Amino acid sequence: MSELWIGPISEPDRYRLIELKSSGGEGALWRAILPVDGADIQVALKVIHPANMGEIGEWRTRWHRQAELLRSLDHPGVVKVREVFEGPLPHERNAADLATASLYLVMNWVEGPTLDEWVSRNPDRTLVQSSRIVGKLATAIDYLHSGAATGSAVLHRDVKPANVIVSSRGPVLVDFGFTRVLSNQPMTMVGTPYYMAPEVMNSSEPSSATDRYSLGATAFFVLTGKKPTPDNRPAMEAALNAVPGTEANPGLAGHVLAMMDPDPARRPSGAIAWAQQLVAGTVSAPITKVRPAPPPVAPTVVRAAGTTPPPPPPAATTARAAATPAPVDAPTPAPRRSRKMLLAAVAVLLAAGLGATAFVVLSGGDEDEALPSDTTIANISESPDTTEPAPGTTDAAPSTTAEMAAVDVKVPSVVGKSPEEALALLEEAGLVGEVQEVAGPGPYEVVSKASPIVGKTIEAGSAVVLTVPVPPGTLPDVMGSVFAKAKRDLESYGIEVTVIEVLQEGTDQQVIDQVPKGGDPFTTAVTLTVSRQPAIVFVADLDTVDSGDIYDFDTGAAQVNGTVYTRSVLIYPYNSGGAFVEYDLARRYLRLRGLVGPVDQVSAESTFKIEIFVDGTKVYDQTLGLGQTAPIDIDVTNVLRLRIQVTRLSGKGGAGDVAFADLQILGDPDTVPATTTG
Repeated sequence: MSELWIGPISEPDRYRLIELKSSGGEGALWRAILPVDGADIQVALKVIHPANMGEIGEWRTRWHRQAELLRSLDHPGVVKVREVFEGPLPHERNAADLATASLYLVMNWVEGPTLDEWVSRNPDRTLVQSSRIVGKLATAIDYLHSGAATGSAVLHRDVKPANVIVSSRGPVLVDFGFTRVLSNQPMTMVGTPYYMAPEVMNSSEPSSATDRYSLGATAFFVLTGKKPTPDNRPAMEAALNAVPGTEANPGLAGHVLAMMDPDPARRPSGAIAWAQQLVAGTVSAPITKVRPAPPPVAPTVVRAAGTTPPPPPPAATTARAAATPAPVDAPTPAPRRSRKMLLAAVAVLLAAGLGATAFVVLSGGDEDEALPSDTTIANISESPDTTEPAPGTTDAAPSTTAEMAAVDVKVPSVVGKSPEEALALLEEAGLVGEVQEVAGPGPYEVVSKASPIVGKTIEAGSAVVLTVPVPPGTLPDVMGSVFAKAKRDLESYGIEVTVIEVLQEGTDQQVIDQVPKGGDPFTTAVTLTVSRQPAIVFVADLDTVDSGDIYDFDTGAAQVNGTVYTRSVLIYPYNSGGAFVEYDLARRYLRLRGLVGPVDQVSAESTFKIEIFVDGTKVYDQTLGLGQTAPIDIDVTNVLRLRIQVTRLSGKGGAGDVAFADLQILGDPDTVPATTTG
């Protein structure tokens, strides 16, 4: 077979197709090569079949909006989108048929098996390995839903094992479900039924709870190696309870299945919080009940015919206005091309017999190109200069060019000009300019809007109001906002943003402090403190670099004060000099936390001295006996070497005398290496 190439219309031979990875109703996924300066860059290239979109022109706008949102995503657990374009169908080199068209999405190539392949290849995987993969997927899903990069939530719509690549750095969500966005029906049955939420099966609108259901179903598969059977919950509970390692935690099955509740409102509200409890439940204490999600938020919609009609025209002020309705003042419309495409999309819906049914435009939303919420077929205007006289108008058009010039002129292009330039252009056109300063986002000292709008045909001598933004008197308040949106909002006011990141469990990329505060006098510099969800690693999973003797320590389960901890570091101080183990932290971690105490099997008279050293300096010292425990919470920022040490003070030796119970180390998610997945 000859080599196939694809690319945008301007460069149709940009990518060479190497290997077809999958093909289905939505399109085809290829491994492709981008030749650059003698090097071949591997990419993943998705082809959306035109047949899925009817006529390609009807859906071009919605496709580009969705794909451009994905380009802004930046998370290690979400595949990076490199390019989006429209071009001819795959073809031999130098033989593109420019009369054909398809839509293309180019992503980074992620090396590794799919999650279902990984599960098949690792039948002896541990419960901890499985739960950590689920935990990393949860961070990616909550990132999408947070709108951290886009300012509003993005749905994946097709979370399942086949759409997860297990890379050397951890699991990565890949193929997004585009067909469900591009279809002219409210919902299209696309995906694998085992992992689809009931509301999707019933053709209801998707929400973030829909993605979380699919995460729960994927977790069931990773833990058990079996496809979920939502119509047989007892069988799923039995399968989860049969997984080795779950004996100590009977609540684990219920915790997993809570995310697969048929009612979206009853599913846990955050993927990260749910997954953290899952990880904790596979390694230590029993799982507690998770908080159900709040009612789902309605997705962004564009309304079709049948919604609120446009406002009536203002009262006539001249003889001509009495005969011809004056133009209705409205917000500055989106670019002409985008509004036409949206109009075409609405018209297609009406032609399909959907009437006034609302439809999802985008899982995320787009402030710049969204139409007002009261938009109808009646009040969408293709261009600002197509206003026709009302039926029955008797006013005749001027008979000469001179007379026309004296009556009708167009508002010149004044947006982006200085007020002085704009006023001069209006005067030159025979119009009267009026400058109106409005406190708000910049750019400042230039015209942001004209009313009537640029290009509108109006009577000579009419007034045109020029809106000129000026800095507000006080700072906007962005506390609690998603960081990406807060930064974008502040920068729109010409404010320089400095960022301080703080690790804080439960939230990610959220503004938790602002200096100066919102409402303080306006300034051009603001410092934001932003929360980061930390990466959490069990010390028992780290490689050791030194120990007194190979029999001095072990990792595994330990019972301390009646509770079983299965990912503990156990120290056996047989000799009088004590026992220790050391780890290389490589300056990657920030905090050490956990619990320490003698195991329940030691003799009643046993006492132990517990010490922790960082880079040779003692930072922790406790003396404990049977039934006693002490918390550990130590700053290990910029630490190279960690040493934990136990010395027996009294009593006889026992089985794993002292346990550092499920000792965890927290790090910056950008620098902590991914846990090895086998």
